[in-house]
Amino acid sequence: MPIGVTPQQQLVAVQTYQRAGLAYLQNYYAFIALCNKKYQNFQTLPGQQGQTVLIQKPQRVSVVNSPYASFEGIAMEYQSLTADQWATASKAFTSDQFLYTIEHFMEDIGKSAVIHMGAEVEKNVAQNCINNTFRFYGDGVTPINSSGQLASALAIFHNFGSGKDNVVGILPDVEVASIVSSMLTQFVPVSNENLRQSYMLGRFANCDWYRSNMLQTQLAGTVGDSNLPGGTPITLTVTGTNDPTGANVTQIYCHSSGAINDAEAIHLNDSLYFVDGVSGQPNLRYLTYVGQNTSATRVQMRATAAAGTDGSGNITLSIYPKLQSTAGMSRNLSTAIQAGMQIKAIPSHKAAIIWSSEAMYLAMPQLPNQDPYTSTNEIDDDSKLSMLMYYGSIFGTPERGLVWQALYGTTLVPEYAIKLCFPLTSSLM
Repeated sequence: MPIGVTPQQQLVAVQTYQRAGLAYLQNYYAFIALCNKKYQNFQTLPGQQGQTVLIQKPQRVSVVNSPYASFEGIAMEYQSLTADQWATASKAFTSDQFLYTIEHFMEDIGKSAVIHMGAEVEKNVAQNCINNTFRFYGDGVTPINSSGQLASALAIFHNFGSGKDNVVGILPDVEVASIVSSMLTQFVPVSNENLRQSYMLGRFANCDWYRSNMLQTQLAGTVGDSNLPGGTPITLTVTGTNDPTGANVTQIYCHSSGAINDAEAIHLNDSLYFVDGVSGQPNLRYLTYVGQNTSATRVQMRATAAAGTDGSGNITLSIYPKLQSTAGMSRNLSTAIQAGMQIKAIPSHKAAIIWSSEAMYLAMPQLPNQDPYTSTNEIDDDSKLSMLMYYGSIFGTPERGLVWQALYGTTLVPEYAIKLCFPLTSSLM
């Protein structure tokens, strides 16, 4: 080749895929870690059949001020825990893809699958704050950002009657800074650094506090959201109940002049409460769970079904818990519900929580091996998720696959919890 002429090259650029060393974008897994796992593998309980176990609530008993017995029947109350929710992650590839590339990154792929599954389970467990509570603190508008407010929430929680042991609270992670800054002299940090997890905050007012970025949002109906700043508050006026005797009220009939033909008036799980200070009406209060003493807790409820208003503004509220003003061991109202009483709803909010006595449950039964595929059951160190992993190939083809699976169920005994209603706009924004 003559001098000065550049030869034509046919070079192949070799591309390599290198681990970046980046940390995983983890979440706080406070709910999974704190849940009561007594029934982790309830399928092994003697006599257990099916995917539901019934958790017994404390018995309630009527007491008479007399030397003569007044016999009453036994009412079994329970909370259902059903393991019927699945979390599945899967990856597929061919033998040559595995040989040349994927084999070197199997640990990274597996870890990513596990933390994504853990996040999905954590979100569903956090939904207990909305689905399985009826008492609440906060109005969804006023920020909860001080030690005094947390102390007030705990006082209301205990006033109704509560388990005194293992009281825990989970707060939105973005609100922790403002809360902790107001209570630096009162907050007892976790002392054993070897045991400390990223979601642990410390102890205050005999409650262990944690943080989470997985708290769920309750999007309220128009009745609730009318109480947002700038809105025109809508009040529902009671016209009657499904049980005029007051022995078993599960529905309340109301009327509103502010919501006509509104299909979105009340959403499932909206937080409702009886208004104080209505002219000519007594202030309604809950009785304590044990002893039936009139408490300082106003009557709050959870909507168990969505409800809309008709053309006249009438609406039927389906509620939990059932309300009883008549005598008996299940009585929980200070006085009967009367026409003319008023009810309001809390606007959309972020739902945090306080609960006690390990009353939030999580079951994660160990799944059977997927023979003939290679299978293993493991518990992830970070998310605490129990799962099955199995892999294999399709006979006669180069196709391979990896599957990670978890079967789980969760519940919370409502009487042992109170929801904290944080505004949707964070104080950090």
